[in-house]
Amino acid sequence: MSALDYRIDELYQGPLESFTASRNALAKTLPGDAKKQVMALAKPLAIPWLINQTYWHARETYDELMSAGKKLRTAQLGGLQGRSTDVRAASEQHEQALAAAMKAALKLAPAGGVQSQTDLLRRMFEAVSTRAALPVEHGRFVKVIEPAGFEALSGLSIAAPLRAVERAADKPATSKEPRRSARTPSAAELKALKRKEQREERERAETERRHKLAIAKAKEKVTAATQAENRARFEWERAKKNVEAAERALSELLSSED
Repeated sequence: MSALDYRIDELYQGPLESFTASRNALAKTLPGDAKKQVMALAKPLAIPWLINQTYWHARETYDELMSAGKKLRTAQLGGLQGRSTDVRAASEQHEQALAAAMKAALKLAPAGGVQSQTDLLRRMFEAVSTRAALPVEHGRFVKVIEPAGFEALSGLSIAAPLRAVERAADKPATSKEPRRSARTPSAAELKALKRKEQREERERAETERRHKLAIAKAKEKVTAATQAENRARFEWERAKKNVEAAERALSELLSSED
């Protein structure tokens, strides 16, 4: 790993709010292509940032989840291909590792000023731990990654369910019913599932957009209220001084009568 890679890793380890400023500061110290490479780095969204923090600051917990996810994927694919696998045990192990990773991530959230949406966080942890391949390196996630959909099964030979096989074995040999061979999901099925996932992704994106908009509006209200408070405090201080000045003037007038 190059010295620049180490410095880029440091960007993804730092607070979310200071990412852009830190990136720009780093770019100013670099020449040519290295500067362009750093300036092209996008600021992570909140959920990917939390996943990154878990990788950098709770590595043992993160690695245990990755290991459990790999075992679960292997067990699930083995079962689909007709091999004897203990999917339940692998699923339970993955669930325990997922819970530990969620706990670690949520502990890191306040330090970065991030309010995590637990459902999205859980989905991305599932995706990162069970996908066969990831679009970027661990610790450098920028966008939300969803769990692999049914398109991941394309080309995979899926064995017939065990009960169906047993029923077929019990039938007389003279039966003219054709034997069912292993099949893959049809193009139409994959397309329908893909559309469903895309629709769900749009809905999640819209939910996240509305959440960010609500936060922005709330911040605006806080700012406006603070400004109003400051103005009121200023007017109160000025009125108080006027009262004190008037009282002093009155006191002087009363003293002069004596």
